[in-house]
Amino acid sequence: MPNDTHSIENALIITQNDDSFPLLIDPQLSGTKWLRSVEGEKLVMLRFDQTDFLQRLKGCVSFGLPVLIENVGLKLDPLIDPILSREIMNVDGQKKISLGGEYIAYNDNFHLYISTKYPNPQYSPEVCSQVTLINFTTTQDGLTDLLLNNLIEVEREDLDKKRIQIMEANAENVKKLKEIEVEILAIVSNAGDDILDDDVAIDTLTRAQKTSATIAQQLEASKKTEKQIAEFKDKFDVVAKRAALLYFCVSDFSVIDPMYQFSLKWFVSLFRNALGRAEHPENLTQMVNSFHNAIAQTFYESVSYSLFSRHKLLFSTLMVFRIMLHEKEISSSELAFLLQPTNGHEANPTDFLPDDVWSLVTQMKFAASVFDGIDTHIKQNPDKWKEYINHPAPETLPIPFDKQLTSFQKFLLLRVFHLQRVREGLHIFISENMGEHFVKPPTLNLNNVFRDSDPLSPLIFIIMPGIDPQDEIIGVAASMEAEKFLRSYSLGRGRGQGAQDLILEAAEAGYWVLLQNCHLSLSWMPNLEYIINNLEPSKIHPRFRLCLVTMSSPDFPIGILYQGTKLIYEIPKGMRENVMRIYNQISNDEYEAIDSTTPEKQLTFHLAFFHAVVLERLQFGSIGWNIPYEFNPSDFTISRRHLKIFLNEAQGAEVPFDALSYVIGELNYGGRVTDRWDRRLLLSLLHRFFSEEISSPNFSFGDRYTPPSFSSSLQELMDTVTTWPVVTAGEDVGLSKNASTITARNEAMQIFASLIEVQPTLVAASDSVSEEEYALNFVEQLISQVPQRFNLQDFLKHYNVEETINTVLHHEILLYNKLLKVISESLNEMQKGLKGLILIDERLDLLNRRLLANKIPEIWLEHSFPSILTLRNYMDDLNVRVKFLDDWVRMGSPTVYNLGAFYHPEEFLTAVLQVYARKHTVPFDSLSWITTPLEAKFQNKIMKEPEEGIYILGLPIEGAKWDTENYTLAECGQRELVSVLPVIHLQPTQEKNHYNLNQTYECPVFRTQNRGSGALGLPNYIFSIYLPTESESPDHWVQRSVAAFITTQ
Repeated sequence: MPNDTHSIENALIITQNDDSFPLLIDPQLSGTKWLRSVEGEKLVMLRFDQTDFLQRLKGCVSFGLPVLIENVGLKLDPLIDPILSREIMNVDGQKKISLGGEYIAYNDNFHLYISTKYPNPQYSPEVCSQVTLINFTTTQDGLTDLLLNNLIEVEREDLDKKRIQIMEANAENVKKLKEIEVEILAIVSNAGDDILDDDVAIDTLTRAQKTSATIAQQLEASKKTEKQIAEFKDKFDVVAKRAALLYFCVSDFSVIDPMYQFSLKWFVSLFRNALGRAEHPENLTQMVNSFHNAIAQTFYESVSYSLFSRHKLLFSTLMVFRIMLHEKEISSSELAFLLQPTNGHEANPTDFLPDDVWSLVTQMKFAASVFDGIDTHIKQNPDKWKEYINHPAPETLPIPFDKQLTSFQKFLLLRVFHLQRVREGLHIFISENMGEHFVKPPTLNLNNVFRDSDPLSPLIFIIMPGIDPQDEIIGVAASMEAEKFLRSYSLGRGRGQGAQDLILEAAEAGYWVLLQNCHLSLSWMPNLEYIINNLEPSKIHPRFRLCLVTMSSPDFPIGILYQGTKLIYEIPKGMRENVMRIYNQISNDEYEAIDSTTPEKQLTFHLAFFHAVVLERLQFGSIGWNIPYEFNPSDFTISRRHLKIFLNEAQGAEVPFDALSYVIGELNYGGRVTDRWDRRLLLSLLHRFFSEEISSPNFSFGDRYTPPSFSSSLQELMDTVTTWPVVTAGEDVGLSKNASTITARNEAMQIFASLIEVQPTLVAASDSVSEEEYALNFVEQLISQVPQRFNLQDFLKHYNVEETINTVLHHEILLYNKLLKVISESLNEMQKGLKGLILIDERLDLLNRRLLANKIPEIWLEHSFPSILTLRNYMDDLNVRVKFLDDWVRMGSPTVYNLGAFYHPEEFLTAVLQVYARKHTVPFDSLSWITTPLEAKFQNKIMKEPEEGIYILGLPIEGAKWDTENYTLAECGQRELVSVLPVIHLQPTQEKNHYNLNQTYECPVFRTQNRGSGALGLPNYIFSIYLPTESESPDHWVQRSVAAFITTQ
């Protein structure tokens, strides 16, 4: 066990506490290892899922043997409640306890230990009251000490042997001294009138004196060795501390994905291997740097294979930030500003900076004094700053500021002025401070992975939907002449016993076992962990390998993840990679067998391109698809099969595009699509590649994609595809120019949010304020921002709630009052907790973490309108909403309504239609909306409500902009993220075909920019507005995913 204070205290609690049995939180198994050494061979290891658990536990209770129930989950088996509660009774003078409905003898020497591998388990209050929770999670100091000892063992084996000898000798000497003390006390207590007449006493005291002198001489002799060890540790202490930082990076990263679990044993082994491979220059500084680089590179390479591609840059960023914070190369306040900057409220004096950017500029001086005066510099040097601001790759330009900045401070400027270039900026920043190696993850070589694997460590393939590594595993097995030994088995309900039999047989016979669909048998996974842990190394065939294929799941056993090698398999990014992936599955013989007189080769390519577009749009979040669907290669395979069938039946006649579009769009791919707007988009994309228009000379796959000759060979086709761009732009898949910008900004914000999620205290860190003070100040600031609740009694006096519109307003007020009550009470409770007036329990701790992360607490969201805003923006939005309703209550119906202020805007719109239906005595279900954006000249002249319908504030739209002069939708620029429509007149009508849909785009209006609705909660879609389009067809805007929202980020 590590020799730090935390570990020593844990050991003392276990050995000295008799009030309740200990439950060890032991993710790295350091506590379990220590218990085994303390209790020795008499310690009985049990698991709740053992078939003979009860029988063996009874035996241990009766015979007084210590028991460790290991690897427990978040609930304990009620079977052991009598033991935990000490329900012991005397029966005829003998202690007994009830276990499993039977009274058995209870031996006082019995001791129970319980351990869990969960790093942060949430046990019920009942469990916590029954046990003593002891956290054995490794600390920074404990790990540093452990790594230092390993470093000594690797680098100075002679010194390490002396270190161990001294430790053993010291322990033996302490034991001897204790024995001597006991002997002397016994002699003194039993001595007669004159102890000097007792020869035995004199001999014992003389012997004790000699022993003490010998021990003193040994201690004196060991001081020289201890000094050598201390000097060695001092030299390489920085190496161990920095390596410990790296381990905690990956240890904390499990909050990002539950499959990111790495054991301490794995890390120590990696640390030792890295030291062995590192260069050893004679100069100490150079040697330390060599160790730093070797450890970091080995660590990053090993971890990167186990990370999804979207998390690799995030992990490199976490590494470099923590190292630089530790080495004081960046300050806490600088990092806090990067992750969660505060906005200023000064007026924007420039005409080339957005207001939100200027508000950040004015706050930069509080992050670092070097930025003091930057606002003045920008005002005095607009031309220099315009060049920096308008440059497409600003991270490559010198900063137009006349002060010397660190690389991190330059990155701060990029974050403020060019949020969409954060990814590129991080690549440069990480390369400069840690090396280019850390932004270029190594390519997975499965052959090497299998060669480096061993029979006791399973290979865990973590897959995305539609990905199957089986073919590659078969290929590796063939290359290693092990194909005939490969056995594949799919898990599912009731198939656990078959898997167990196969594994046990394969372990002895030397087979490779490929277990598919592990995520479908999570309840059986603990059994698999037990099987793996109980395989006897001496009986395992050296050729045996166990491969597990699973999707990510929070319920996958941590023990298997610790023991195995995790490999991520996901769909490749990029149009080029996805089309290449399809054609790599087609053999040359199969391709050449296609009849060249039919359009099959061309349409197969169109289908492949369509498939790649469908997949690549997923990379653009909700702009690409409202809901992220699990499109996979099987969709292409079945569609290609249908294509062959339809073409064969056509026998050279016209291609049946309508039938193909129905089967491919409505059934094969469309079978996955649940959102009506996504279905419209899917069919529009399919029509682009599967219609008579593909024969037009104007048809194009896009400016950046040269199509192959369909009379060429398969190799020539693939050679053409390899010339395509690696990175897909938004325009390549039908999106607007700003789609890539929006996605890049969202990715940057997600990186910052994830870093806060990994370590919420990063944003509370400051060079002048403690974390507790920051949290309290922030809570008090939030309390001051909470609007007053509505006076319901006063409202009911002035408004008749029987009237349709007033009913809606009344409902809205009730909902807001409930929300404001929840917010106020939770913040006041949090304030008391931070002041120490009440205990901060698990609920308040979660609330504090959410507040520090600038996220809306779950308890608020349960009572709130849907929102994806940050906490600070949410509070601003809440105040705007409440003010609109408050003005309505105090001053009467507004002239222009703000739909973004309603909990339920659909209720309000329905109420307006009901009023119209009653007024004109028409059926309610015959009504729809005429939506008319007002021309600019009329907007400022609105003095009263329209005669029919209502005016609503202009809604923000994404994917296009409103051309005021030409009164039509138009393409937006790369930096125009959101455009605002003019005031819209909503007018009820009974007309069914008011709009010419060839010149009008039906634009859906959503509550938030997340667009898609889940299975639970409010649907995100509200209603549609109809916008004229002159220069482009409505299909063009469908593929642009143009939509309006009542609130935006």
